[in-house]
Amino acid sequence: MARMPDITLSRLPWCTAGFLVGVYTMTYFSAIPSWSLALILLPLIPLSLRWQKVIPLIFVVAGFTWMAWSAEVLKAQAVPEDYIGNDVHIIGYATGLPDIGDRTKRYSFRVLHMWSGTSQLSGGLIRLSDYRRQSQELQPGKAWHLNVRLKPASGFANPGGFDYERWLFSQRIASTGYIRKSEDNQRVSEFDRKLPVTDLRMHVANAIHDAIGESEFSGLITALAVGDKREISQQQWEILRQTGTAHLMAISGLHVGLVAMLAFWLGRAGWTLWPKLSTHFPAHKAAMLFALVAASLYSLLAGFTLPTQRALIMLVVFSIAFLMDRRIRSVNILSLTLLLVLLRDPLAVLSAGFWLSFGAVAMIFYGLLYQHRDNRFSGAARMQLRLSIMLAPLTLLMFDQFSIISPLANGLAIPVVAFVVVPVVLLAVCLLVMFGSGSIVILLLKLAASVLSGMWPVLQVLADLEAWADLWSIVSSPMVLASFLMVMLLVLPAGLRLRQVSLICVLAAVAPYQNRMEEGEVRLLLMDVGQGLSMLVQTRDHVLIFDTGARFSAAFNAGDAVVLPVLKHEGLVRIDTLLVSHGDNDHIGGARAILQGIEVDRLLTNERINGYSSWPCVAGESWTWNQVRFRVLHPRTSENKEGNNASCVLQVLSPYGSILLPADIEKEAESLLIENFANDLKADILIAPHHGSRSSSSRDFLDKVAPDLVLVPAGWHNRYRHPSEEVIRRTQGTGASLINTADCGAIEVMLTGTGREVTTWRMQTQRLWQRYVSPSDCGA
Repeated sequence: MARMPDITLSRLPWCTAGFLVGVYTMTYFSAIPSWSLALILLPLIPLSLRWQKVIPLIFVVAGFTWMAWSAEVLKAQAVPEDYIGNDVHIIGYATGLPDIGDRTKRYSFRVLHMWSGTSQLSGGLIRLSDYRRQSQELQPGKAWHLNVRLKPASGFANPGGFDYERWLFSQRIASTGYIRKSEDNQRVSEFDRKLPVTDLRMHVANAIHDAIGESEFSGLITALAVGDKREISQQQWEILRQTGTAHLMAISGLHVGLVAMLAFWLGRAGWTLWPKLSTHFPAHKAAMLFALVAASLYSLLAGFTLPTQRALIMLVVFSIAFLMDRRIRSVNILSLTLLLVLLRDPLAVLSAGFWLSFGAVAMIFYGLLYQHRDNRFSGAARMQLRLSIMLAPLTLLMFDQFSIISPLANGLAIPVVAFVVVPVVLLAVCLLVMFGSGSIVILLLKLAASVLSGMWPVLQVLADLEAWADLWSIVSSPMVLASFLMVMLLVLPAGLRLRQVSLICVLAAVAPYQNRMEEGEVRLLLMDVGQGLSMLVQTRDHVLIFDTGARFSAAFNAGDAVVLPVLKHEGLVRIDTLLVSHGDNDHIGGARAILQGIEVDRLLTNERINGYSSWPCVAGESWTWNQVRFRVLHPRTSENKEGNNASCVLQVLSPYGSILLPADIEKEAESLLIENFANDLKADILIAPHHGSRSSSSRDFLDKVAPDLVLVPAGWHNRYRHPSEEVIRRTQGTGASLINTADCGAIEVMLTGTGREVTTWRMQTQRLWQRYVSPSDCGA
């Protein structure tokens, strides 16, 4: 009998690597390719039966096809753009606990039926916001008929910013929307679904809140118990982020592994108390079954999130080999786990947690190859330090930063959380589930809170070392590659000569990466902040931010979400001038976050921002940076002015072109500008006044400015319908090109001695999960 190809062991790592390459390659496509491509590759299958070296290539094709099919199914579930702004009726249920903000509740909602008028639409999972006051909370599994407004998944598109579209796609959410006030909103119990695990999680979370709700650490304990992170404060998240310990609050492989280890110890100890049992079934195998059951229950209690799924699959693979008395190489365990995870959900590759968790396990296996025979404490400390260093390049690539204090913070926090807090919390949860809340449960929860309160001041001190926490901020691909090679070589034994090569990698990693501007050159970056305005104007040595976008809620504003990440991505650590044109929320909303988050030399505004001194923004104010002149044209005075026509208008003049930033002025202020600066309004680039509202951009104003390029800061399908069709026609009638941030994301314009270069972020980074953008809409 002919021997079948050995895929399961010797070639498994290569096959898994091929499948991963195929899946990830698909993510670089901007659209799903034709299925005819798969037909062309079919001849590879018979070739693999003759030449086994071709087998990994088959897995590449399989991974690519699997990802393409998964993406196509998800994209088909998105609500068509034709239905944006229309009432849509849905029947479905919330799948889990809501995210509760200061004025809203957000649900992951499973749609069973969807229609608009007489048209039946696809269902799937949607992200649903509820802004209604005193509305009834949607309980998981309880079906509702709701009147909603939906649109395909979308988000801001900026360099360095959080890719919300990518996150939604990775969660298999194709559409987002909000619930409308309607008499149609009613319970439909016949479509209810039983979600016992979710009900249990809610019961435990509520019980913890009732027991220690007065403690500032109740949110952290609830997160460790059931994976519910809703009550963790913004200040606590910031400290966890700066110290690199945020992963401890997300139930993952570390927590699942700890539960399995504790269950193994307890199971073996209990099994050996009855010698007769051990004669029929070995204690170590019984303990492994106990560990597997305990880890599975904990994963379910945590909501069976992707990190817990990955850890559980790996534990299952290891357990099967353990129970069968088979020794499997660690690389095969990792490979089989990775393959099973990708088969279950190929979209997992879009999650940073996927790469960090598998990267951490791979680094542990790699480090163990050269582990010294230390005692347990020094060996664990050495491994923690090595793991932090080895994961630094990956963290740098994913988050544009690496915390230097992370190894120290984790060295303190991991033992405390893993070996003290988590066991105490789990014991409290077990007693809570079996016997209900009682004095012992409350005592255990208070003990866990007191341990966290003792550790927290140390983390606060480490977090205050902000200069260290944000040392790495400018990331280039060569830097990441050199850093990765460096840490791989550094963990080799000291006697190997290859370790000396790491010095070369060190030089490559820390080499300056900077695109230096020349005198007179100007860089303009119109950021995508939705329906609002924020712009970066940069010369060789100076930075100006014009407006700051909106404040959407107490916990979310454009300053934190867009402007500061952009500055961080660009390696800018100081703003020379922050100019806030006027007091509308979509222009001033992010100002306080920026003032708190970065050094600002001068605040130029006619609005009062409590706690910060400012200079008035009035006509006649001017300055020059690197042969680039900045001049305020409007208003004439800062007193008794309010509304759109009080907006501060800025003109930027360089040897290579000019820019006019009129903020929200309307026709009245445009007429004043024409009257006062009739011969000085000419600009090559115009930021559309008032986001392209029909009340602005008069024909006389456009004729005086005579721009070649008009940039529109507007939100995608915004409720004001900016820019208006009338303004688009007037603008195009002057011969100017028009580019909208709603379509193209952030827009960068470089004015240099070699000409003008325009780049749009969506066209530059077009990926599978993003909505399609026509190149003609973005000046391409």
